[in-house]
Amino acid sequence: MSVRYKIQIDPNTNDHLLLPCQIAEKIGVSKTEKKTLRYGNSSHLVNILISEQQEKDTLVLSQNIMNELMIPVSSLYELIHVEDEIRIGPFIGFLLSLTDDKFVTYLRRLEPYVNHYSKVGGTILAFCMSNVNPYKQTINGYVYNPQTKEWDQGDFGYPSSFFIMSRMIPYTCRQHFKVTTGGNTFFNNFNYDKWEMHQLLRNSKVNAYLPPTQLFQRAEQFVDFLEENSDFYVKPLTGSRGRGVARVRKTSKGTRISYRDKGRNHQLLVQKPHELTLSINENLSAYSCLLQKTIDLITWSDRIVDFRILMVRNQEGEWKDVGFFARCGSRGSVVSNISAGGNAYKGENFLKKVLKFTEKQTNHVVRSMKQLAYDIGEILDQSDVHCGNMGVDIGLDKQGGLWILEIQHNNPDPTLALDAGDKRAYLQVLLHHLLYLKGLAGWKEHSG
Repeated sequence: MSVRYKIQIDPNTNDHLLLPCQIAEKIGVSKTEKKTLRYGNSSHLVNILISEQQEKDTLVLSQNIMNELMIPVSSLYELIHVEDEIRIGPFIGFLLSLTDDKFVTYLRRLEPYVNHYSKVGGTILAFCMSNVNPYKQTINGYVYNPQTKEWDQGDFGYPSSFFIMSRMIPYTCRQHFKVTTGGNTFFNNFNYDKWEMHQLLRNSKVNAYLPPTQLFQRAEQFVDFLEENSDFYVKPLTGSRGRGVARVRKTSKGTRISYRDKGRNHQLLVQKPHELTLSINENLSAYSCLLQKTIDLITWSDRIVDFRILMVRNQEGEWKDVGFFARCGSRGSVVSNISAGGNAYKGENFLKKVLKFTEKQTNHVVRSMKQLAYDIGEILDQSDVHCGNMGVDIGLDKQGGLWILEIQHNNPDPTLALDAGDKRAYLQVLLHHLLYLKGLAGWKEHSG
């Protein structure tokens, strides 16, 4: 673990940073000199002094520096020395929502994160977009106080890195941060809908794993797709948790539409072609959903089965798989989501104990699925987006083939791991988010 330091404020000097000789030696400062002190996205030119009398775990900063950089004294900090700059931090953030409506509720979601504070240190800031002042580049938000274990409200500068946890943040806001912070220090800085993600993957090496898919544009296209594919899904372009998903099947009695609404499974039988066209025009709007061929996936007791791999980045920015889970929909449901009545299981256990796969078969399936997830991470890395975590949903058909069903990049819910009884994976997701933010802020694993 890196050494952490307290800050003592000196009200009688200006522009001074006093370092105990032990700290100065550790970070490679050997003499009194001027250097830039950086905290988050702000900096100040300081006069560095070295003292043999100062307590070795405490550095002293002039009051004017504390005020200008808006540094909270309650945090425990690490220092790194990079050329002519000394960085104090890390200063990381979580952009939780667009407005401060229900912000306290959102803030509670960070409680499991701050339990890892001892592994990260520095300042953890929680904020909403409406409390950002883009002209002054300041934020009215809450910082975690490791001494009281509470959140302290105040005004702060922009953090060195932050995690966008809400899909509601507009493009203009994301562009503002891209310009003011250097572009690549915050994630997830994009919001692909399902069609945009499909297009990205379609033009890559994983194209063969994508089910036949079209963007819905008109009723006639729907009818044509039904002629070519007697069984397919209608999926809304945006949203998650299986909301708005319907399954369409051509039967001898007509077109059967299965969907879930208000916690219950429903079926609708449309017998006449003109009724189908009318229903499509009434219920679907152009460019709002996908048509995707149904894959003959493995099932268990009439329950849909798919798999999710939780992918995160480590402190060095490398992709890591930290959780592999099977998801089973409720009996007769068109989706496997837990929020729609499904269940989650540890993936390897499910393959072996429920589906009766051999050790060799299980290892092959797990290895192949994880490789596919890493390939998708590589594809995203080669695009112009900054993805820091994702849930990769993969289907396994009855012939053993793999299919990419969906990429959930908008902060996929890590509590899936808890639903499956895997607390270790859940905690690993949270810790990796923090460590990746720390790395983006300049604190790589072997620095400082």
